[in-house]
Order: sequence, then structure tokens, then C-alpha cells
Amino acid sequence: MKNTHTILFALSIIFISSWHCYAQDSSKAKLSKKPNIILILTDDFSYWDISHFGQKEFSTPNLDRMAREGMVFSNAYAASPECAPSRAGLLTGRDMGHCTFRRLGTDVRPKLHKRPYLLPDDETIAHVLGSAGYETCQIGKWHVGEPGTPGMPHLQGFKHSLCFDHANNKRAQYIYPTRLWRNGIAEQIPENKGFGIDHRNNRFDKDGLFVPGGMPNPSKMRYCEDIYIEEAIKFLRKPHKKPFFMYYASTLTHAEWPKELRELKDKPKPWTDDQKRWAGQVTQLDRSVGTILKELKVQGLDQNTLVIFTSDNGYAAWGYRKLSNKGAWKDDLVLKNKGPWDRGKFVAANGGVIVPFIAWGPCKRRLKSAAGAG
Repeated sequence: MKNTHTILFALSIIFISSWHCYAQDSSKAKLSKKPNIILILTDDFSYWDISHFGQKEFSTPNLDRMAREGMVFSNAYAASPECAPSRAGLLTGRDMGHCTFRRLGTDVRPKLHKRPYLLPDDETIAHVLGSAGYETCQIGKWHVGEPGTPGMPHLQGFKHSLCFDHANNKRAQYIYPTRLWRNGIAEQIPENKGFGIDHRNNRFDKDGLFVPGGMPNPSKMRYCEDIYIEEAIKFLRKPHKKPFFMYYASTLTHAEWPKELRELKDKPKPWTDDQKRWAGQVTQLDRSVGTILKELKVQGLDQNTLVIFTSDNGYAAWGYRKLSNKGAWKDDLVLKNKGPWDRGKFVAANGGVIVPFIAWGPCKRRLKSAAGAG
């Protein structure tokens, strides 16, 4: 399997076609329905950030559980070594030889905006699943179409959407966004107005909580991942008359500042601040995964839902990721999360396109058998 987006489509087909093996073993009629699908996409996540994959310095118990109970694809490739075209390939099922969205800075279409965007005739997985009777939902980072273009999620097959606005793309907004777009309509977040990522007074307090510098009411500010996970839980709790597809695209680990250092607080480590922030982001993302899995159980959806976890591109801990061992794509001396591959993000080498890929859900034995047979 060459591309992450190819795997997503293949897994969906395998999962749906093999669903009868689980339904036949159960007296619950609802299990014969089409399965729900949740795609969790993280941003710049490193392959060895998952403790099940070999991370020794911090743990990811929820991702470990997904890997232990589900399927791990050890040779999964993203569509591109750069975030935006990778997402375009993932959503449309096209490789970069056929996708018109090939680079973040340049593409082959007329521009309504300084960034590329999906076109009206681009068919996304939301279009495909919507036509198959699925309710579709997008939450978080979008990056393949800005306001005023046909690439916005509500115009690309998603009935419900709450997307991060790259038209107002300041690095601070990855952490505390001042504006999101709900179904194409701007939704302001006034609590976050005025925050800048370069404030020298940014710090963590004695309890490991992030304190944004220069803000009058930091306790009232709304952190990106909190907003997205709250939206996901609301969607999971609503009545669903149809199967659903939820595309949950976190801005972690691109956000750079985690909301807290919960795990590191109880286990102090002689790390640099950058290493602590990176580990804090990964463990916070892992908690979000755990929250979603728990809510599926609470709502009785866990036996009817396929959950996929992956990343948009390979190792990015260089340059603006100023970790302990500076330099282009060099592994961090402490976290050692790069993986064994050459180079990383922005380069079409293995280090830039091999990504973690986990599929979790019921009927695992049949899934593994089908995958192995291929």
C-alpha cells in the first residue's frame, strides 16, 4: 500500500465488506448497519512519538491501546512530504501526479487566494461517503481552501464543519485561534484576541499549566485542542440516524505550546523547554484520542466505529522545531523520535513521507486477515 489516502479508502472498503462477520456473531441488529468512520489526522507528528512504536521518554497509552487492539501499518506513506498537498491527496484519493494541489506555495490553478485550494470538481472522501448515506463532519485544521474559495469544507462534502482559518495564519493562532469557520460562517473567539506566540513571558506555572504572557485573563482563553475536542464530543453525542464520517484534524503537534505538562509535572526531566513542549503536545494529543475512544464507549458506538490515526507528513523537528540537536532533520538527542529514515518534511524521501498509521475497531481478526491476504 503506497499512500496513506489509499490505505484509508482500502480500509473503509475492507471494514464495510467484512462487517457481516461481526454482525452475524451478535444479537444486536444495530451492528449490521454501515460502520461509522473517524479519521484522526495529526500535524507534523513524528513516527517514534508513540511509545508502542518505541518512544521511551514519555508514554502514549491511548495510541498504544489502538495499536495493541487494532492494526498497525508499518509502511504507510503520506501523499506528500508537505502538509497542505498531503491533506489534498488524503481527501481526494489522488497521488501528486494527479492532484492539482501539489505545493503549498504554488499550484496549477487560477488563484482566488494566495494559498492553493480544492476545486469545485474535486471529489473528496466526504462526497463519496455522503453519497453512500453517511453524515459527514470536519473539525480542526483544514488547509486546503480558505474563505472565499471553493475549497472550504462545507463546499467539499462536509455537512458539518468547524475549521481553522489559515487566511489569518499567525503561528499564535495554532494555539489560541481568534476565529474559526463553522459551516462557512466566521465564528469569533474574543477571549483569545491579542495573544502572540513570541511573547517572552509565556511560561508554565508550578502545576504545569501554560500561562500565556501579556494576556489580561489567561484563564478565560480557549485552547485550540480544547475547542476541537469539545466539538467532537458534541457531534458524537448527538442523535445519528445515519452512519457518520468524522474527520478530526488536530493542530498538534504543530501548535508548539501545549496547554499543560501533566505527565512531565510528576516526573521531572532534565530536558530543554522545547523538548518538554514537544512531549507535552504529544501526550495531550494522546489524551484527546482517549477522550474520543471513551465517548464512543459511553455512547455505545465503539462496536460500530472504525477509528484511524495518522499524520500529514514525516519528521519536522528541525528549523522552527528548535530541539536539542539543531540542524536539518537531525534526530533529537533525547526524544529520539525521528525514526530510522533519511531526512524529513518537505523532502520526498522516506523520512518525509512515512507516517504512523493505526486502524482500530471491532471485527479486528477479519480486518487483519483481509489486510494480510492483500
